[in-house]
Amino acid sequence: MEREIQRLRDIGLNLDRVITSPLTRAVQTAEVVASGLGMKSPPSVDDRLGFGFDLEGLRSLLEDFSDDECIALVGHEPSFSSVIGELIGGGYVVCKKGCVARVDLASSTSRHGELVWLLQPKTIID
Repeated sequence: MEREIQRLRDIGLNLDRVITSPLTRAVQTAEVVASGLGMKSPPSVDDRLGFGFDLEGLRSLLEDFSDDECIALVGHEPSFSSVIGELIGGGYVVCKKGCVARVDLASSTSRHGELVWLLQPKTIID
């Protein structure tokens, strides 16, 4: 995973917070990301990122963390692909295990976003 973290550093990913599903593997991934990017605080665990995560869950989560400008979410499929697809106007998105996507929103209450990039694991480490 060190190579993936290095790629995230290379693209200048500066996070205010990492929020993760409570499931063990997601928490472990979030801890590696936060540590690898030199974040001072540990990931926040949030049940809304568990299975069944949807656009309403995202909206609620972003309202609770509205002071943060750049948030990384760690969760599960197929929820993440579905939420990204809805945010970008119904596009079909596939997030493979280890995928990293950047979606910019106009505000924490926005239901529409722009997919800036989507890095699949093979792209990240090649």
